Amino acid sequence: MLIGGPSVEYLKQISEDPKNTLVLTSFQATGTPGKNIQDGSREVLINGHTIKINCRVEKIEGFSTHSDYNQLVAYINRLRPKLRRVLVNHGERTKVQNLASSLNRMFKIQTQHPLVQEAIKLL
Repeated sequence: MLIGGPSVEYLKQISEDPKNTLVLTSFQATGTPGKNIQDGSREVLINGHTIKINCRVEKIEGFSTHSDYNQLVAYINRLRPKLRRVLVNHGERTKVQNLASSLNRMFKIQTQHPLVQEAIKLL
């Protein structure tokens, strides 16, 4: 919902470049910066700082940031076309590794679980 934490810092870093994309992956509560951006605001006030939104904004429907292992596997199974690559990047290290390994084994797709501050080139 972009009301605090690292997500606000990430937004500041990507928001002004129209080549970047902000992907909102869960419910955005009314009155939050995330909801305002989702509804088309091109400028939001967060913690006393105005952030201009020049990047693209996309939303992934049907995905919750609080999904458990089984829900994530079911979600990936429903996606069409089939994914070619999955990056698992949030959670306890052993659980992230387990999910990435399971997705690789079940769906025969490339998976990665990057380390903190590891850069990955997406093409």
